[in-house]
Amino acid sequence: MSGYLGDLSPDQLKALNQLKDELDTEYSTDEATLLRFLRARSFKVEAAKTQYINQCKWRKENDTDNILERPPPLEKEIMEIISLGYHKYDREGRPIYVELTGKIDANKLMQMPLKDIIDRHIWHNEKQFRRTEELSKQFGKNIETTTQIHDMTGLNFSHRKCLSIFKVVSKIDQDVYPERMGKVIFVNVPWLFPMLWKIVSPLLDHNTREKFVVLGTNEIHKLLDYVEPENLPEIFGGICKCPGGCMHIVPGHLDPAKSETNNLIQASIKAGKELKQEIPCTKGQIIHWIYISASADIKFGVHWQPEGTAQTETVVQLEHTNVTAEPIEGHFDANVNGKLTIKFNNFTSSWLAKGIKYKIFTEQSDT
Repeated sequence: MSGYLGDLSPDQLKALNQLKDELDTEYSTDEATLLRFLRARSFKVEAAKTQYINQCKWRKENDTDNILERPPPLEKEIMEIISLGYHKYDREGRPIYVELTGKIDANKLMQMPLKDIIDRHIWHNEKQFRRTEELSKQFGKNIETTTQIHDMTGLNFSHRKCLSIFKVVSKIDQDVYPERMGKVIFVNVPWLFPMLWKIVSPLLDHNTREKFVVLGTNEIHKLLDYVEPENLPEIFGGICKCPGGCMHIVPGHLDPAKSETNNLIQASIKAGKELKQEIPCTKGQIIHWIYISASADIKFGVHWQPEGTAQTETVVQLEHTNVTAEPIEGHFDANVNGKLTIKFNNFTSSWLAKGIKYKIFTEQSDT
């Protein structure tokens, strides 16, 4: 059984009634809310009771019930760096939030006070959940969860700084807003996304991770599986044209000239020649590479030589590259000092030069 109203097993119904009986009058609420906390705690009554009461105290301490009566924190500052919109609803009736996440100016965001950013996030949550109440009345059914669509075009290494913010707000969401997430859909995910996701995903419980959907640059049409075309903005592959625009767009955010791949270094490798980059590394450094090859004649390989040894280790076997418009990426974690060598060669071409675009990034690991 799903654990939602109208779909409870005998044990789940027993847990719900027990939780209702154990709560003092000051903490009484509707059954749908109590079921959210029970689902979040696998219907363990004591754990759900503790989380629910802590949430009630938190809301009172932060005057959360009245937060929408006040202007959203950092409104001017946020609107200067984030393209966003609260836009209609998905096929399940859930309110949609859309955002051009990959275009966010991470440096400016990190300069804002963390307390104000947290308050803004809480205001955003409350706005979305107010919308669930309105849509519940509109459709005549209980709608508790929301849908988010994040366009990751433009994601770059500067956004890694924002993970500290994500850690804080994700804990708030899981502690005081359990079972409120319907779907979080990432579209146009670039080569960097899997690396950041590897850092982010352990912060989320299993049930939350199951609600995330990742779509590549050629899969945006799959959004229509979740949202009717008339409810989806044009920039996400829909046909909606709201008067005044479907969302707030920061000037320049839709400029294709600002694409991350346009920042790659262009190089031409003559026939029989090699482009070699040797990167001295210290323990704890992470070396990232990204490239686009214009010819299958180009071979790519990566080798590692620990300091104090003459032996080298193969990181990426030297072999012919794939010709694709999408960047190919990889990274290497240096656990000791040493030297990483990245090679592109055009040895198989007898007389034609071949082109590549590439970039190499180096950063220090957090661990």
